[in-house]
Amino acid sequence: EKEKMQTTDLIYVGTYGHVEALKKSTGEPVFRSNLENTGYGVVSLCPEMVTNTLYAACGGKVVALRAHDGVEMWRNDVKGTFFTPVCMASPVVPGITPMPFMKADGPYSHIMFVGAYGKVDAIDKRTGKQIWRNELVGGKYPSVPLLFEDDVLFAGAFGKVYAINPSDGVTIWKNDMPGLNYAYTTLCTMRQVVNGGI
Repeated sequence: EKEKMQTTDLIYVGTYGHVEALKKSTGEPVFRSNLENTGYGVVSLCPEMVTNTLYAACGGKVVALRAHDGVEMWRNDVKGTFFTPVCMASPVVPGITPMPFMKADGPYSHIMFVGAYGKVDAIDKRTGKQIWRNELVGGKYPSVPLLFEDDVLFAGAFGKVYAINPSDGVTIWKNDMPGLNYAYTTLCTMRQVVNGGI
């Protein structure tokens, strides 16, 4: 519990294949984690206060770090995504105050959803192992933003939008958005926004 309290005073910075934690009040560095073998591209971050975990993704890989000291707990080399940007979505509330539409202890709370290079993976947060993969039909595009809401996972890629069953990765529906192919995609609802896969 003390470790979780310590993380509320931190701001996490992902850049150049690294994650650095700084004290919000002073800017003083607390730790720096080198995300080895991820390249030097964009680092996506997804915090989870409930488990004191910071998920970092870069270069087609996802790494789980302890949020208070940056120690690596596991990593998943998301196969077939090469060194593309990785977008993550989690059903668990990332901050301190739960939002009513998110479920910190729901049926999908143990899953991190990962989107990259026209693919969506479900990864077990406890082990880092892949649960399922959806190769988005017609969605071969590096950036795959994800949004999880109302027990449905939404993905955008190649100017298309997909609704995916979070239990098994099966596509529920797909909208080809005619005339908008090859477009960078953003997703939002009135409750949250995802600005692309970076």
